[in-house]
Amino acid sequence: MPLLSPCRFGIAAALLAFLSGCDLLHSALFIPRDFPPPQVTLTDRWLVIDGIVVSDLVLLVRSMPDSVKLVILDSPGGLAEPGDAVAQEFRRRGITAYVPADSICYSACALMLAGAITRIVHPTARLMIHAGMVSDDVPTSQIYDLLVGANARMVRRFIEYGVDANFVRETVRLPRKKPERILMAEEAVAVGLATGIGILPEGDAAIE
Repeated sequence: MPLLSPCRFGIAAALLAFLSGCDLLHSALFIPRDFPPPQVTLTDRWLVIDGIVVSDLVLLVRSMPDSVKLVILDSPGGLAEPGDAVAQEFRRRGITAYVPADSICYSACALMLAGAITRIVHPTARLMIHAGMVSDDVPTSQIYDLLVGANARMVRRFIEYGVDANFVRETVRLPRKKPERILMAEEAVAVGLATGIGILPEGDAAIE
């Protein structure tokens, strides 16, 4: 599958970009610092995003044909700001998103999923939402205030997309009680992150 060009950021810039997504240094997901680009496949019917959420995805999604109505997601997360922009574009286009068999949609990917109008997850898929976090050696007095603001914006966006307000507020509340909240398919539907559980054979095949 064709690759998007990689996005490379300095530590400070990445921390700011990650404020409502994955932590660059202390993430439980261990995302590499050089942000390897995701693998993507775009046809006239669907888009596959397999890998890290990076800035290049925004341009790709905004420029894809109007005939694309299905997006297939398998991602450990990535940059929050591009994830938010992609989510808004999914909503504008009336996209159906699908998380395939044995796939994950964590952090910034979960926000992209929430942006879709129809959000189908395979029974074996896993989703995750978490609060922003930074490394222990960053001046916390300054960063903490930024995190609170960024998390508040993320909460508003999830609620706008129909995710249960109490669930989101508790999940991203600072100080963090737990590193993240991982959801199986039934839990995701219960809190409104997914709209249904199902199996789309073409989606499962596309990610293999």
